Amino acid sequence: MYTLLVNHDHSVIATNKTTIMQRSKLVDTIQILVPKIYDDIDMTGAVVRLEYLTPGNTYRFQLLTLNNSGYKNDYLQYLIKGDTDITAEAGDLNCRLSFYLLEQVDGKEILQRVRETLNFKIPITPASAWSMQIPDDVLDPLSQLILAQMAVNKETEALARQLYDDGAKDIQIDEISNKIKLLARSGQIGEGLDVDTLARKIADIILAPDLDGTEDGVTYLDEIPASADAANLDELLKK
Repeated sequence: MYTLLVNHDHSVIATNKTTIMQRSKLVDTIQILVPKIYDDIDMTGAVVRLEYLTPGNTYRFQLLTLNNSGYKNDYLQYLIKGDTDITAEAGDLNCRLSFYLLEQVDGKEILQRVRETLNFKIPITPASAWSMQIPDDVLDPLSQLILAQMAVNKETEALARQLYDDGAKDIQIDEISNKIKLLARSGQIGEGLDVDTLARKIADIILAPDLDGTEDGVTYLDEIPASADAANLDELLKK
């Protein structure tokens, strides 16, 4: 993590340097550490503004949000995600910080405190030479296309995982509910089939009247009455 420390003399130095690549987005973090107390003034409630000039001389600023008011007990910690506003151009960002405090004295007077730092630089490392030769109007759509394809791949992967988890893999008899249940990796599928209902259906089929009129479980085809509907043997056997 690229770390900047604000000193008592208002200078800002890099205590830990990491490479921040040009055109990177939300992968590099800049950490700013400020002593909580400056000349007996508690800086915790200060509004902090970062101003910077890009290598192309474009002016930008942003208000910083306090991330940790007790970093290593004595410091205020601010974190800046390296978005494309910061990383768009290779070279040095020329920066400075401003701190604004309002303090009421004796319940009446309002003191306006402003602390400015000296200028400091944050280097942005250029991308490889070949990509620098690609015009932005080509590179940006290409990046969008890659990101869109990555999103489609993620969605397809999630759908495949869902189908895998929800696909039937086993059956079991739930002795508590007395139902036959179909199981997937993610759990039960459907409401299940009542065992007693299934047993009655099977019994109805097994105990159906014999076509030859003798209920002994055996059907003698030559004893089937001529009046029987099954005139076609093939159709009869299908039943």
